[in-house]
Amino acid sequence: MKIKLLLLSFLISFISLSPRAFAQAKHYDFKVDGIYYKVVDESKKTVIVTSEQKPSQANLWQAYAGVKPSGAVQITTFVSRPSSGSYQVIGIDDNAFKYCIDLESVSFPSGLSSIGKSAFLGCSKLKAIALPKDIKKINASTFQFCHKLESVKLPDGLEQIDGYAFLDCYDLKSIVLPESVKSIGKSVFSGCSALTEVKCFMDKPVSVQRGLFKNIDKSKVTLYVPKSSISKYKQAAVWKEFTNMKGFEKPYYDFKIDGIYYKVAQGNGGKLAIVTSEQDPLKHNGRAYSSDEMKPKGKIKLPRTVNYNDSDLKVIAIGKNAFLGCEGITSLIVPSEVTIIGAKAFAYNENLKTVMLPKGLEHIGSGAFNGCSSLSSIKLPDGLTSIGNYAFVRCSKLNSVEIPKTITSFGSGVFEECKALKELKCLLAEPPAINANVFHKLDKSKVTLYVPKASLSKYKQAPVWKEFGEIKSIEQESAVEELDRGEVRLYPNPAVHSIELNEGGLVRIYNLSAKLVLELAHYEANTRLDISSLPSGVYIIKLNDKVQRFIKQ
Repeated sequence: MKIKLLLLSFLISFISLSPRAFAQAKHYDFKVDGIYYKVVDESKKTVIVTSEQKPSQANLWQAYAGVKPSGAVQITTFVSRPSSGSYQVIGIDDNAFKYCIDLESVSFPSGLSSIGKSAFLGCSKLKAIALPKDIKKINASTFQFCHKLESVKLPDGLEQIDGYAFLDCYDLKSIVLPESVKSIGKSVFSGCSALTEVKCFMDKPVSVQRGLFKNIDKSKVTLYVPKSSISKYKQAAVWKEFTNMKGFEKPYYDFKIDGIYYKVAQGNGGKLAIVTSEQDPLKHNGRAYSSDEMKPKGKIKLPRTVNYNDSDLKVIAIGKNAFLGCEGITSLIVPSEVTIIGAKAFAYNENLKTVMLPKGLEHIGSGAFNGCSSLSSIKLPDGLTSIGNYAFVRCSKLNSVEIPKTITSFGSGVFEECKALKELKCLLAEPPAINANVFHKLDKSKVTLYVPKASLSKYKQAPVWKEFGEIKSIEQESAVEELDRGEVRLYPNPAVHSIELNEGGLVRIYNLSAKLVLELAHYEANTRLDISSLPSGVYIIKLNDKVQRFIKQ
């Protein structure tokens, strides 16, 4: 009797606790549109996509008891949980879509950073996958038995592919391994019998096991490797078994937007962008572009940021040779974040007439504007510290130059053969020590040098500087000093014939030597102001007490 009572008590206790126990054992936290989610961090509102239930040892394939996700699945960056608000989706759990045999396509959010083991194992109708940029590792068996998978796009930055990741993906025809890959596990592509092309961007062959391409006729697969690395691959284990191996030239640039080429650089705060050319001139007989059609043309206004792989990269430099020989460029505006203009960046741009350089610029490289024979004036911005050798050599129409007080280093021949130079403004309180050839083949007796009033006598006695025909004092409080305030709204900029201002009043326009060149006492807002009589160059417009720089083409 006691035994029966104890058994009855146990059963009652079990029945009363079982709903709670079941709730605790539930594999997911909530479900939206047929997709299951598990909360990772409630305080940060982050979740991962998961399966309805955790496969057991007895039924490893059974990640779902009910209806499985099917057709086209879109995983969004954020998902709303009823009564709890929005959560960010940061990953995909192990087995999340395991044996979802009717799943045909899946799109991932850009912020997704992890995909678990066997996440898509057995998705036999899945045809194409493009992994997001933050995926650094493909876990074991992630896409194993995806028999219909034809194409896979692996992200730049991927470092590791674990074992069996693409095992028996029978229809996979080609694979591109990015330069960042450091580790490839066991039998990753084993059984991918339709494979005809493998393209490796790694300069050094990754050490792999023999089973990597098991059950594949490697004589029917073309292995593409960097041209400079062919000999390494022909000696490396497994890779050398590909009898059809071809070299390719790795792109000189990482991406192209609006006709401008960029390289990705790594900075302390993340990835950055550097403007570059289409190809390396050292490898193509001095040509930075393969044809005239590939060269940037017209009015170039470089952006402050560019979007690459769903990330906004700050443009921080114009690399060497970036626009070498781009004779079709007529004007240039450089964004404020750029600190360096590399060697020969704009060399031989024969039709470049106007250039606006930012305050943040620190260095202009050797020959940066060499041969820009249409450039008429240049204001070197505050903050610039060094100018490389022959930076403006043979700028034959350059008539006006302003040198900021921040310059500490002048290269040789900076203004050599700038024979049209008429005005040179130097804001340094102390005459900088420069090589006599800075102004080589230039008749300094025909050039007026403007210097700070307190430094007039110093310049008249300083080597090289004293050779200028006329040395005049300037007031550093002039409108030129304020030209970067950006207070006047005008359109267009650059302009050819006329400009329009957003308000009326007294208008004065100055050249870079602070000389008044145009004045209008009663300008009416939003009407055309004729500037066609002004020579091409950079000017400062003062509207009442507001100041703005603009380019006249």
